Amino acid sequence: MSYLLQNLKPLRNAMRERGWVVTCFDFTYKKQGYYVTVTDYINIPKPDIYALVELCFMRKNDVSDSLSTWANVTRIHGADKKVFRDFFGIEDKPNEGNLIEQFCEQFGKWIPVDIKDLSEGQKRAVVRQLGISDTSDDPDKIYCIDVRRTGTRADGSLKERSSFNSQKSEFLRPELYAKFKDDLNLSFYYSIDPSAEKTDGQIIASVAARESTQLRRE
Repeated sequence: MSYLLQNLKPLRNAMRERGWVVTCFDFTYKKQGYYVTVTDYINIPKPDIYALVELCFMRKNDVSDSLSTWANVTRIHGADKKVFRDFFGIEDKPNEGNLIEQFCEQFGKWIPVDIKDLSEGQKRAVVRQLGISDTSDDPDKIYCIDVRRTGTRADGSLKERSSFNSQKSEFLRPELYAKFKDDLNLSFYYSIDPSAEKTDGQIIASVAARESTQLRRE
């Protein structure tokens, strides 16, 4: 068995060591540049028991134009061949052999084994993917408006913010995230409206006021 994408496993492990659920690297194919986001299947269902990570190929000139698949160390899976061919501009030729396998032979050479310092473009791709992967979020919500408690479960235990929300906030509002990251019951809320964005000081003051009110009630 060929392990064309063998670097995916050490990369996934590096993500877990850093506490990330999504990372990104560059890929060029047929002179077209892509951001490739790698999403770890943590707290989200796998499409297949053999799935290691989800891959999303985003065009650098339009990140909303993308193709998502799942993969393991052997190859990319779950991609419709026609959709795959159209997205990457691959001609439909007779006797082309295994299209996906041939693609993976090239793609595998681009996969890093560790997390590199991300460029600003890669960070934007990661934030977008975090918003897509989190079912309660939106990829266009990038302006932080508040930090609020997420409440309790039916058994009375505290709910915890998602790993996606944590990493998104680490990227978009690092100083604010550093202040509240240890309290897992606090989630960061975002808007698509830039005029609604609040400063760190405004959000910290708002959280402090609510916490004080709650203490008085208790």
